[in-house]
Amino acid sequence: EIEKGTAIIRENYPHLDVSTIRSVNIIAAFPYRDNPEIAFLFLKALEDKSVPVLAVNTSLSSIACLIPHEHCSTAKESLGRAFGLT
Repeated sequence: EIEKGTAIIRENYPHLDVSTIRSVNIIAAFPYRDNPEIAFLFLKALEDKSVPVLAVNTSLSSIACLIPHEHCSTAKESLGRAFGLT
């Protein structure tokens, strides 16, 4: 499905540079509520464990990152400790 989707984007939006990344996960924190302290804690926890962040998205209720699949366990453990969940 990725190939079909990127082909449609390339055909209809030739000015965009499209690349695909396989084997990624989205990890998020709820509730975020546009709180810069939570955003800092979230990103710092990932940085401290050298988890590569490929993309970040925020909304009023969440902050989410796209990370490589092989770093998912490390990210979950680090975020769990940072937010006092483990």
